[in-house]
Amino acid sequence: MAITIHVPTSVAAMKPPRPADLITEASNFLRAHWDDVLPFFQAISGEVPSIHGSSNLDEAACIFKVQAMAVDNGYAQLGSVQAAKLRRAVRYAYKRNTGIAVYKLEQQRIEQRRELAAAAA
Repeated sequence: MAITIHVPTSVAAMKPPRPADLITEASNFLRAHWDDVLPFFQAISGEVPSIHGSSNLDEAACIFKVQAMAVDNGYAQLGSVQAAKLRRAVRYAYKRNTGIAVYKLEQQRIEQRRELAAAAA
C-alpha cells in the first residue's frame, strides 16, 4: 500500500512556525528597534531605575511594547504570538544579539540591591 502525502492547500493548513524562526524574527526586531526597547533592558539590568517599580513589570512592559510595535512595523509573526512565547523569543534574541543572557542582567540588578542594602546596614 502506497503512502499518500497531501500538500497543504493554504498557509493555515501548515504547521505553526518553528521557534527558531520566531527567535530570528525577534532578533531582527530588536536590532531594528533597539532605541525603543533599550530603556527596558537597562531597567532590568539595574543600570537605570525601574520604570514600573519591578523588573518583572519592566520586562512585561517591554514584551507588550514589542508586540504592539511588531504589528505596525511588518513583524506580523511577533505581533500574533502569545505573550509568553514572545517573552521567551525576546530573551533568546537578546542573547543571540549580545552574547549575554537576560537572567545575567537580572542577577546583576539583584547583586546591586544586595550591595546597597549591605552598605546601608
